[in-house]
Amino acid sequence: MTEVRATIGGFTSRGYLALIAAMFGLVISIVAILFVTWVGDRGELARSLIADGERALASNAEVYRCPGRCADDFVAVIELPEGPEKLEIMDVDFEREGLAEGRWSPAPSPYDEPFSVLYDPEDVRSMMTEIDALVSEGDTAPWGVVWVLAGWTAVWTWPAVRATRAAVRRYRLERGGVASPLSAPDAPPLP
Repeated sequence: MTEVRATIGGFTSRGYLALIAAMFGLVISIVAILFVTWVGDRGELARSLIADGERALASNAEVYRCPGRCADDFVAVIELPEGPEKLEIMDVDFEREGLAEGRWSPAPSPYDEPFSVLYDPEDVRSMMTEIDALVSEGDTAPWGVVWVLAGWTAVWTWPAVRATRAAVRRYRLERGGVASPLSAPDAPPLP
């Protein structure tokens, strides 16, 4: 059986396929690591706030529906011990359907009425709605998925590295017959 391989600039089609697969795996692995870190941080914050956080009442919640793919803003008046303060609450899970984009709107149910938030007394900006904290409490980082993707990427990266190194060696040999400075005719002798 005859194998047909295309060669472009000394780099075979098999090398290109391995390189494309390696780059795809690398991108997927980076996205997975970012997602796993976000999920783990959110779950850790929820557990911390449930265990050690203070509860406060929030009202007059508003949502800014960002046009396009940017993150939406969610603000509410929080009844803190020092007095009411309008603060942004991060990562609130709310119904976005029906909200006008590009402007502030009253928050949808269940945030259209007063609701509870949990906050860190040492850092008031570390807060979550009680509903989101209870939902996120069980979130743990699925590191197994990241390890599988990293292994898959490594398996596909090694052939790409080997093919690239072989192509560079062939290219150098074709250009001048010198594979490295040590193999040049005027190179100093090895000790």
